[in-house]
Amino acid sequence: MTKTLLFTIRKGGVGKTTLCSNQAVLFANAGKKTLIIDLDPQANLIGQFGINPYSSNFKNIADITDGVAKFEDCLVGSKFHKIENLDILPANYQLGDSCESRSKDYYALIFRQIKAIIKSNTYDCVLIDTNPAWNKLIGYLVQTVDAVCIPFNAEPNSNFATEDFINEILPTMRDLDSKAKIFIIPNKFTIRKRKGEIVQDAEYQIYKQLEKLISTKKDKNIFLTPEINTSKQYANAITFDKKPVVCVNGISAYNKPKKQQKLLNEFIQSKI
Repeated sequence: MTKTLLFTIRKGGVGKTTLCSNQAVLFANAGKKTLIIDLDPQANLIGQFGINPYSSNFKNIADITDGVAKFEDCLVGSKFHKIENLDILPANYQLGDSCESRSKDYYALIFRQIKAIIKSNTYDCVLIDTNPAWNKLIGYLVQTVDAVCIPFNAEPNSNFATEDFINEILPTMRDLDSKAKIFIIPNKFTIRKRKGEIVQDAEYQIYKQLEKLISTKKDKNIFLTPEINTSKQYANAITFDKKPVVCVNGISAYNKPKKQQKLLNEFIQSKI
């Protein structure tokens, strides 16, 4: 049965796309047939695999919905990015225009396409990357997926967005009988120690505030995952190596992010 993970939050720059692409590669490398669906018109996801999203004329989910392209003709497969077991259904800037220029029911049509892909059981894992917003399509998806992954940075604006999800969106999901696991992923953050004692700086206080909020919800399906503090290495992998960091071999600087991403992968897989 296909496992589905949605990477979403209203705040941009927190690491949705980076974490999604790295997690997908780990699934693929483990022999799981994996699909990433990019719903962000910025189309940065295929850029993480060394493919220029602005010079490539790839079709997207809206083209499939409109009947102008077939699903299999839209996929970016291993001949483009050299990773076995991984397909990408990319986005482009026209995806935003396609959705916003139509009625709100258009989101329901796209959702049906995604649901059909999932229900076909063609893939072991489907990961969905969204734009930093909230719309009706994401509202449909959070009711359907097995897991919602919320990257969180220990800074005020990211904290506000995460609190908004926990306080406003999560109760609605549960009212609609969603059983999705919720993974809050502290990204670009680490718990620092000095002389064996935790450094209780501003970032740590924000982290503890979120931890407390999660505990008050008494929801057995919401988890605060192991933290990741590898933003520079992730950026270097994308900029210089044109691939997710878990694909980079033989460079010691990438050992820490690989290890942390694998720990996150193990945590997620133990829960879904």
